[in-house]
Amino acid sequence: MGKTIKLISGDGEMFEVEEAVAFQSNIIKSLADEDNADDCIPLPRVDSQILSKVLEFCRKHANSPSVHTKFAAIPSELCPKHDGSAAGASSSESSSAHSETCRACYDAVMKLVQWDLEFVKVDLDLIHHLLKAANYLDIEDLMFMAVEGAANAIRGNNPEEIRKLFDLENDFTPEEEKEILKEYSWLDDPFEP
Repeated sequence: MGKTIKLISGDGEMFEVEEAVAFQSNIIKSLADEDNADDCIPLPRVDSQILSKVLEFCRKHANSPSVHTKFAAIPSELCPKHDGSAAGASSSESSSAHSETCRACYDAVMKLVQWDLEFVKVDLDLIHHLLKAANYLDIEDLMFMAVEGAANAIRGNNPEEIRKLFDLENDFTPEEEKEILKEYSWLDDPFEP
């Protein structure tokens, strides 16, 4: 086990986590770099229940490159031979090994993506708290996945169902609704994906 960082949630619970886990958060990394690493780092805007979920996500991503925000660059980020260097392409044998390494890297990334998709299959209240925590702690991959979870939760719902999900009042007058429908009449159903 490497160096650890102590975090204090908004409701006073202490979490001791490995540096690689804690440093998924740019805010925690910044605070630890300011010589606070020996002390506990307070996180007043994140309660212990949410911090526990955030740290679960961070543990899963601790030793993986950012797979969501740089999805197009996965092979070069994961496979050191994929960058086109001579070491990766000098012979057909090493080229074959290189392809297998990239395939293994790709499979590992896809397994992580699947885990992430399951991680955000939660109720909208938890998604909301994860979004706030990811924003506050500056964890880009968690923000990406929480937004994906929110989008999946509302996908396929009509406006009235979305209003109900978020407990929103319809503030359009019937005339405004007709105008909107008229404006988007070129769509078969403007509210279907």
